[in-house]
Amino acid sequence: MGKIDPERQAAREHGGCLSPEQRAARVRAAFEAKVVLLETWARDGVPQASSVPENQAELRRCTGPAANFETWADPKIESRIVKHPELAKRFHTAIIRIKAQRARSRSN
Repeated sequence: MGKIDPERQAAREHGGCLSPEQRAARVRAAFEAKVVLLETWARDGVPQASSVPENQAELRRCTGPAANFETWADPKIESRIVKHPELAKRFHTAIIRIKAQRARSRSN
């Protein structure tokens, strides 16, 4: 499992939890990290034994290859029309490219 960042550790040690703003920032950062990873895989190929989240529910639960990505429960996070439409569009584009890449490699 990945390391806990100092901000989160401090919140735990002081008996509190992350503020809504801190949580929102962490979730957005996790969403962006997942999208960047998928874009890299769409460009360079998916490593063997790597699991690709192919829909929004899988994206929410995905912890990444090193199991260090945040997860979230709110489906509005990755919706194209609510909280982060630009990241949602990039996610869908990366998945389309990964699927096309897989189809090409199967036909060769």
